[in-house]
Amino acid sequence: MTENQDNARKRIDALRRAYARQLPERVEAMETLWAGQKGSNRTKAGLSELARQAHGLAGSGATYGFADVSQAARELELRIEAMVEAGGSLDEQRAKEADAMLIALKQACNLAAAQSGKSIG
Repeated sequence: MTENQDNARKRIDALRRAYARQLPERVEAMETLWAGQKGSNRTKAGLSELARQAHGLAGSGATYGFADVSQAARELELRIEAMVEAGGSLDEQRAKEADAMLIALKQACNLAAAQSGKSIG
């Protein structure tokens, strides 16, 4: 490996670690948003924002080499988008599915963050 290739690899690794370290805050924000969408507080705007945040992780996770983060985020995004299209309808089964998807996303992010020395509580 040439010195330029080695330097490029080090910069890429640093970017990947920085991305992984910020995952806990992003997932915690999504959890807070999701908690606020339960019961009578649910809004189409809130669900849309949650879907947007999941979409962002779905794309960036793969870009930084965290396929599990990307896949879990994409599944959550699709479930939330279906809720938005249903007018915000959230029956108990859909809520449980979304809860499970958010847990899967948190676990994938925990794994990615652990690789950089930070995990989600």
